[in-house]
Amino acid sequence: MPIPSPLFDPGPIIERILAGTIWSPHFPLRRTERLAQLSPKDEPIPRAGGLYRIHREGGQPVLAYVGHSSSLRRRINELATGVYGERMPFSTPHVAAPALWAWAKTPPYAPLTLSFVSFDANTYWQQGLQHLIIAFERGQRRKQASLAEQAGNILYSPLAQYGKMPHGWSPSSTRTVGERGEPTMVAGQWHVPSIAPVSILDDQQDAFSDGWGGHEWSDWCYAREVPMHGKQKGLYRLRMQDSSHLWYVGCGQIASAARGAACTSPALLFSAVMGTWTRSEQEELRTDLLGLYMCQRKRPPLVQHGGLENDPAGKLLHQSDDACSTERGE
Repeated sequence: MPIPSPLFDPGPIIERILAGTIWSPHFPLRRTERLAQLSPKDEPIPRAGGLYRIHREGGQPVLAYVGHSSSLRRRINELATGVYGERMPFSTPHVAAPALWAWAKTPPYAPLTLSFVSFDANTYWQQGLQHLIIAFERGQRRKQASLAEQAGNILYSPLAQYGKMPHGWSPSSTRTVGERGEPTMVAGQWHVPSIAPVSILDDQQDAFSDGWGGHEWSDWCYAREVPMHGKQKGLYRLRMQDSSHLWYVGCGQIASAARGAACTSPALLFSAVMGTWTRSEQEELRTDLLGLYMCQRKRPPLVQHGGLENDPAGKLLHQSDDACSTERGE
């Protein structure tokens, strides 16, 4: 598991993300089309790590996916191979490939493009900045919705994030399961509209406060004191008594999360907010909180994304979440 590098300073990258000045120009996702537009025909995508965005072009480009990778060129070309194949690809090796394949075949057949930024940082920082980018974009959509006559039509999240699919398609499974997506008239959980953000990135409330991120959090208590029964779901946060940082932000079944935290360390403090949110809505709201934390503290929570040297703790908490697909995919 990666250890956060003390030498990496995310501050300048965060500033450029919020200013919108960090991204490369848009290039075609398909490699042959990309190289055909360039002179000399040199591949612009570096082999180095960083972040990338996929866009659905048209009158106004729509953000379709935000990802990260230790090798941008490998990951993007791998994704394009699946997106432009004859059959809908499996969700492995790339979780967004089925949705992007379906969007490429959905009228008005808008082309897919990409933009990227390359920097030297491990997965801990890449995933933290990925959450910030998605939270920022969701916040921009929220501002648009406040001015729109029909806010319900706003697409708050990227089209292919959180397992979403365009209407009329079911998704493929993993390659191991071996089930291909297909046209469908049945609405599934992957067609649920994205939920509007609750938090805003300029929220001044501290991450330990009971109103952080626009939610009404429960009082802090030791995780071992949380009732270990019930099926209520929602968002939760963890911290150590003497720490100035959050330890972890998760989502899923609250009793299961508290049990996992108590098994990890008897000193962990637990606070949660319950809701009737769907699985994808929990993921979206957690992303907003993690993006907010990056803005406020200039780092992810301590063991998020396998951070620090406490690998077993991060792994156990990750497994206790039943809604973590955003973290598991690049």
